[in-house]
Amino acid sequence: MICVKCGYTKRGSETDFICDDCQKFSVIIDNLWNEVNGVFQELEVINPETDPVLKFLSDSSFITHDNPQTRIFYKISSLIINKAWNHDDTITELELNRSVSTTRGWRDVLKIYEELDIIEVKTEKYQRILKIKDKAQKVASAWRSLESIDKQIVNRTALIFSGYVLLYILYKMNKMRDIEDISQMPYSRRPRTLWVSLMILWSKPYEGEKSINEDEITKFLGRRGIPSGTSLKIKQSLHYMTKDTTGMIQDVSLDKDGNRVYKYSDYVTIELERIREGRTRERVE
Repeated sequence: MICVKCGYTKRGSETDFICDDCQKFSVIIDNLWNEVNGVFQELEVINPETDPVLKFLSDSSFITHDNPQTRIFYKISSLIINKAWNHDDTITELELNRSVSTTRGWRDVLKIYEELDIIEVKTEKYQRILKIKDKAQKVASAWRSLESIDKQIVNRTALIFSGYVLLYILYKMNKMRDIEDISQMPYSRRPRTLWVSLMILWSKPYEGEKSINEDEITKFLGRRGIPSGTSLKIKQSLHYMTKDTTGMIQDVSLDKDGNRVYKYSDYVTIELERIREGRTRERVE
């Protein structure tokens, strides 16, 4: 049998099933989606500096932003944020093609942004026109007081925005019950690498763990058929985060067997504990 979400295999007569780890992760996805989507729906200004759950989303997006399955969402999000910050609410298909290179069609990707009410896609003179809506303006407005916006702020904001989009895709994947449901996903493909990578990285602090061992990451991904090269990139990203004093990973040490141990930043364990327990937090706009 093969898990329809993560690809984990075990003996049995059924063709498809959902493994225990994925069932537990489904609860995390639902809780986190409700929390994050509420922020995007309710607040007039979306500022990661005052909202730890958005910072968590940004840090998580950084870990996976270079994956071929997710790179396109990061690039489109960056383009949208740049436009919104400059009070420009229109992206032409020509601009889209110049800024984001892809061998795939645009329909499935843009459909996700439309479903999230981030853009509206129109057709003018035989080309698509993307009209940027309020959600992107909310994100951009947090930085409008600045005379100029540097690349670092754009990148970080794009990570938050792409993190929101990717969380929505995971939320859609969470609704899969059998392999036929894959037709509801962009390009009829599961973002399995994204699902599996974040499952191991989010589940630990959600369950109250303060750290994660690199050997745990390697084995968890390997049992689900994720290439060793992908596992290495994830661990490199975690190590790089220690250069940011406020990143998801606070410190890296070695255990008695010589394996790296990545310690989560306090904000990660505190925020996920709050979400797990269903506690609300007063937000400042």
